[in-house]
Amino acid sequence: MQYIVTLGSTIEVIKKTYFANEGDYYQKSYWPLLKERFPNCEDYWRNFVVPMTRRMEPSVTDQRQRILPRKHVSEDLLDLASLHYSMFMHLVFSYDHMMSPRLSSFEDFYLHLAGACDLAEGFLAGSYLVILECVGGRANVSQLARREEARSPAEDQSDPGQMAPAALTPASTGRQGLLDDYFGASEEWKQYRYHARKLREYRDAIWRNVQIGRVLFAGDMALVPRKEHIADYSRWPSVHLAAEDPGRLQNHFIVMKEQMVQDIETLETMLNGLWHRPTADLKRLFFDDQNAIILAKYQITPG
Repeated sequence: MQYIVTLGSTIEVIKKTYFANEGDYYQKSYWPLLKERFPNCEDYWRNFVVPMTRRMEPSVTDQRQRILPRKHVSEDLLDLASLHYSMFMHLVFSYDHMMSPRLSSFEDFYLHLAGACDLAEGFLAGSYLVILECVGGRANVSQLARREEARSPAEDQSDPGQMAPAALTPASTGRQGLLDDYFGASEEWKQYRYHARKLREYRDAIWRNVQIGRVLFAGDMALVPRKEHIADYSRWPSVHLAAEDPGRLQNHFIVMKEQMVQDIETLETMLNGLWHRPTADLKRLFFDDQNAIILAKYQITPG
């Protein structure tokens, strides 16, 4: 017999569920490293991953069973949860390489950071598609986030045409087009796109070219080309020449560990900003509007 989950009981479970007490080993162990810069990661998980699991069933006490999905939850929601968790794990892998360096840790670090970007974009695009489905696929979802702001005390709520959504669809069916449509010209999206492009360029230089040249100082301290200048140092002779030029070293190179810390912390902060929109939009649909489509996807009844 399937356990009936209500919205009210869902809210009560969410109130007391956190990575610290209900996450898996990696969420409990590594969340302290991410929580200051990426709190929306846990916020999304609490509100939209936990309700699709057997944590909603009081009779299920075995932690191995509690993290499993409930029956009949929509597959697109399960896919979003998988993308969300996998993105988190790529950040975990990156931290692991910084905290316990191995022979290839520098190279692996950037493979995982770029992977986190790929998965984050898949998650954000998938979230947008779910939200579009819930509002009938008619409106640019950025209108949803601005809905309350568009209302004024003098608004005539009796006019059914006043708040009618425009017949808009995403500018492109591709992932990039979906995300451009969702985030528009927001500064957060532009800054993220630039940072992610530089991370991928660095990843590609590692993956497809000779080993990135390093300038060694004080034994094991290594300088590497900055992301913005990696194209200028794809050949070792150019690195050797830079080692003899203090100006180029100062402007074009950076301590390896320093760049790694900067890059992962910057990415976390940017992802946190991007996570805010789908989390806010889904909260509005799920809790405020009690949207029938999203509740059906979760197999949750109103009340």
